[in-house]
Amino acid sequence: MPASKVAPTAHDELRALLRLAAPAFVSTISFFALTMLEMIFAGHLGTAEMTAVAFSQIVFDFTIIVFTQGFNKGLNALGSQAFGAKNLLLLGRYAQMGCLGVTVVTLPLAFSWWFVGDLLRLFGVSPASVVLAQHT
Repeated sequence: MPASKVAPTAHDELRALLRLAAPAFVSTISFFALTMLEMIFAGHLGTAEMTAVAFSQIVFDFTIIVFTQGFNKGLNALGSQAFGAKNLLLLGRYAQMGCLGVTVVTLPLAFSWWFVGDLLRLFGVSPASVVLAQHT
């Protein structure tokens, strides 16, 4: 190793890692904090209301997180490769394909949310909570 280049210390590496991870950490904490706040406020309304919010949140979060995060993870890998290769045209195409893919997938998911009451009834949720969940 040349004398002019000094290997990074563990402290330098940790600082760089935290700088990269901090936005993702804050985003994840904010997402779960919002869900927690919704449950706190719904809990003050009553048991049926809290149950309705909880089940609606489960259905919504599951469908959104599973499908959109799948596209996100795939695009992260492909986009990073294209950016690293300095192929901005391909990066733009990946972004367009990702937007189109998420739109195509989420439209049927949004339609399926209309039938969430039937799904909740199937799992034995109380009728009062089902009615409230359909309006959440």
